[in-house]
Amino acid sequence: MAKMLGLDSAGCSMAVVFVVITGIFGASFGRKILTSLNVTDPITRGLALGVSAHGLGTASLKDEKEAFPFAAIAMAGVGIFSTILVGVGGKGIKALLG
Repeated sequence: MAKMLGLDSAGCSMAVVFVVITGIFGASFGRKILTSLNVTDPITRGLALGVSAHGLGTASLKDEKEAFPFAAIAMAGVGIFSTILVGVGGKGIKALLG
């Protein structure tokens, strides 16, 4: 897959590092940030953390029974969408966009 994306081993390593850091940051601070911004809607909280903080962010919402399912759906949706984008590739995306 790295060749499909045009990445060398250093690029892949950096991508992994940033994904892990994003998940840890989202799991550690995501709920606090959303609370400080007065985001109380469980759908919004779930979608925000599921999309931005991946599995760790979704797991951090296990105590918020109404937000957790939306986080799981959002995380799965991002995974599906990302897989499609990688499969289509840069040329395919350019062709779709015109």
